[in-house]
Amino acid sequence: MHQLNPATGQALKEAGMQLALDNSGDWSIRVIAEFREWLQRQRDRGLTFVTIEEFRSSAAAQPASANAWGSLPGIAIKAGLIAPRWAAPGIQDRAPAASPRTHGHEVKRWNITLREVEAA
Repeated sequence: MHQLNPATGQALKEAGMQLALDNSGDWSIRVIAEFREWLQRQRDRGLTFVTIEEFRSSAAAQPASANAWGSLPGIAIKAGLIAPRWAAPGIQDRAPAASPRTHGHEVKRWNITLREVEAA
């Protein structure tokens, strides 16, 4: 019998994303530059928030493993490009996914911040 453990599940998720990212070469550098430009175009259109799904559907930079996409929000937050959009305290705003392959699961919405963050 398996015991449910959210902490273990989260740790396995993070380890899997890191492994996919490690095996994606310079993808994170290329995709963050493309994401920054895409976010600026969205802001220029008057948008204040986006989903990663919207960007992913048109991104030229594709990772070796689709699992690497899970790391993009964390990288983009650290780079000052996006921030969580809150629906209520502690609850991130979500919307149904548009991609038919996702069967309508929910995706997170992110505020466009585009701040310049100093390298640590």
